[in-house]
Amino acid sequence: MLTSIENCDPLELPSDQFSEEFRDFVKVTLNKKPSMRSSAAELLEHPFCKKYENVEMDYLKKWIRTVIY
Repeated sequence: MLTSIENCDPLELPSDQFSEEFRDFVKVTLNKKPSMRSSAAELLEHPFCKKYENVEMDYLKKWIRTVIY
C-alpha cells in the first residue's frame, strides 16, 4: 500500500460526475507533499467551501443522512 501511495498519482475524480470545484478541492487535500497541501484555513477559503458556507446546517444534516443511509 505504501509503495502504491508513493509511486502512483493521487486519486483524480471523474469530471463527468463531480464539479471542477470539488475535484480541485480533493486534489489540494490529497497532495503527497505536505508543503504543497493546503492548510485548514486555506481549505475554508477554497471556492468549493465558499460555495456552501451559507447552507443551513439542518438542511445539510438531513442531506448527509440521506446519503449515508
